[in-house]
Order: sequence, then C-alpha cells, then structure tokens
Amino acid sequence: MEAEELSRGVIKKPVPIVKHEYFDTNVSLLQGLTHDQLEQALNSTLVVLSRIGLDPDGGDIQFNIYSGIVSNLVTRAIAETSAFIQNKDTNHPDLYNPNLAHNASDWGLEMKASNKIGKGGESHNPGKGWFMVVIYQIVDGQTHIVQVEVARLEKEDWVIHERGENSNRTRTAVTLEHATKRLRENSVYLDAHYATPALKKIIASRMQGNLL
Repeated sequence: MEAEELSRGVIKKPVPIVKHEYFDTNVSLLQGLTHDQLEQALNSTLVVLSRIGLDPDGGDIQFNIYSGIVSNLVTRAIAETSAFIQNKDTNHPDLYNPNLAHNASDWGLEMKASNKIGKGGESHNPGKGWFMVVIYQIVDGQTHIVQVEVARLEKEDWVIHERGENSNRTRTAVTLEHATKRLRENSVYLDAHYATPALKKIIASRMQGNLL
C-alpha cells in the first residue's frame, strides 16, 4: 500500500535538514550572524525548496537559474533570522547589518549558491567584504545543502573572468587561487559524506594552523 501511495506522490519524503554536528563553530562568522542563526536559515530554505519541488537534475530548470533561486532564498532566510537586512540595491552586497557603519568590516555579506563542491567565489560585483557560498546537491529529486564556505575577501582576491568571443554570458569575476583556498578552508558547514580528500586536507591544514 505504501509503495503504491509513494508512486502516486501521496506520501512525501521528509524535508532534508542540515546536520548540527557538521557545523564548524571554529570558523568565524561576521558580526550579526551566529552559527545557530545560519543553521536555522539553511533549514528554512530547505523547507521552501521542498515545497517548490523543482529538480534541475530532472530537467525542470537549468542549474544556473536554480542556483540563483537557492541563493535568493538563503539570503531572505538569513535576513529573517539574524540582524541582517536584505539589500535590494544591486550595487551593494546582498545583506547588510544596519547596526554597523557602512565602512565597517562586517557590514555586508554577498551570497552565492552552486552545485559544485568546493566552489570558489564568483560575482558580478567583486569587492572587499564577506562572501558566502552555499553548495547543494540533488539527491533523489530533493535539494540537500552539503557545504557552506565563508570568508572575508579583499579586492585583490578577485580577477575578471573574460567572456569567450561568441559567449552571451555576463562578464564575472572569480576568486584567485589563494582566495578560493581560503573559502574552502572556512567551510563553516560540511556534510562528511561530501568531504573530498582535497577538502579534508585543506581544512586539516587550517585547523593545524590554529593550533600553532
């Protein structure tokens, strides 16, 4: 009976959640956002994504468009659970802390999402400030958040990624190798099942450095 109901979509799968034990509280977050608030925001996002029910793996939507949806939902969820406010001005970071001065180091947070593990930074508005990358995977048609990278970057950490001659894509900036490594080191959340050997080595190196 249950198998039949599943086939008809009557019984829904449980909504995925991020695992509390996979958060690394030794990775610093910017003022105005706690690890508990981030966990709450990620789980709220997963609830909404489950309700939407889009599956880029199944061809429902292109991955780049879906990543934009994930990024926007996490941005909104952080604004709902923390001191940050969602910024509607495209010339500034996605989130800002109204309790801090505009030139404060923790004032803004730029958000991106990707389905690529260990993703570096990519932005249309590169600059100085905090940057967060939320990495997700599609498992049996459901979205799971498997990694979150976060770091404070400088303007010098970016390089313009030029478009191909016949490309219609908007020109973007990507992080240089050392900045990409910094983002990977600062995996504030990492599902152990998706921790590649390279990621484990990078994070172990950061942890060892903290002990010295």
